[in-house]
Amino acid sequence: MALCRRALEAGLLLAPGETMGSDAGFRLGFDRDVDTVTGGLRRLGPVLLPDGPPGGGGPSGD
Repeated sequence: MALCRRALEAGLLLAPGETMGSDAGFRLGFDRDVDTVTGGLRRLGPVLLPDGPPGGGGPSGD
């Protein structure tokens, strides 16, 4: 649930797994155009890894 709240703060909407009978996970929808999905996934990265990728290096920028 905390992850879904962080996603909401980033302008994303994730459905927590508990809304679908699971104690873990979340649901991700892809019912949009490619540019919208790509932009959403770019915003999701920092939500999933708020401290950056393991090993540092930062985002690749591509």
